[in-house]
Amino acid sequence: MRRPPRERFAGAEHVFDLAAAAEELRREGRAAPGGHRQVTLWHGDRSSIVLFDFDAGGALPGHQADGVVTIQTIAGEVEVTTSSGSQRLAEGQLLLLIRGVRHDVSAAGASTILVTVHLADDEGRD
Repeated sequence: MRRPPRERFAGAEHVFDLAAAAEELRREGRAAPGGHRQVTLWHGDRSSIVLFDFDAGGALPGHQADGVVTIQTIAGEVEVTTSSGSQRLAEGQLLLLIRGVRHDVSAAGASTILVTVHLADDEGRD
């Protein structure tokens, strides 16, 4: 069982071992219907950091955030599709999407990504 969010998010400093966190996700067993597992590493008032671990063929259907999104490939390779086209992100690459960009994510092979969302304030500034 995962530690409750109240415990995971407590404290002023956090160090994350992304490879170990991804391995823990895989050990949890069954993936979500989309072929992935996820854990929120950090969630604050206006930002969150989420680790996704995809099985081969896993995907996240089209969605968008009311803020800036970064998608960083930790292992494997993913494809991110927006209305502007598709980007293949290999290990070590990072994609930044501005507020409101609709996108989907797919992984042909097993892959791990780190997603950070920084929500905009009511006036659209971050």
